[in-house]
Amino acid sequence: MLLSSARAAAPPLSLLTVIRGVIAAANANNAPKVGSYFEPESFVVDEFPPYVWKGADAGGRWWSDVARDDATHGRTLHASIGPISVSDVSVSDAYVVVPLTITSEARGKQHRETGLWALTFHRTRVIWRISSASWATESSSP
Repeated sequence: MLLSSARAAAPPLSLLTVIRGVIAAANANNAPKVGSYFEPESFVVDEFPPYVWKGADAGGRWWSDVARDDATHGRTLHASIGPISVSDVSVSDAYVVVPLTITSEARGKQHRETGLWALTFHRTRVIWRISSASWATESSSP
């Protein structure tokens, strides 16, 4: 692991726009829009089965499964971004760790979860897209 001063900087606005966009699409429960922020071939890791989504439209398929899981449990989710202090950006690739707080309500009960969303990005021409996303829970409370 290489630690550099670049890893301590917030990401550029172009990447923040993608991060904010995918969170807004997720909060609107719009799987096709969530998927539009991902590379056509991508990789997603999350805390519920099947745990890994990869390949064509992995981002959209992942969020469709999140929506299905939420519906099964009668849950609504809302994610908010914390201050980003870990990023490393090259000309065509980037790595960003996004602190998230996810609040939810399931059948009248409130729940709060915090964690880190590690994202990698790839840039083609002038468009950044998420190439991988991995979620790690830090804390969870009923």
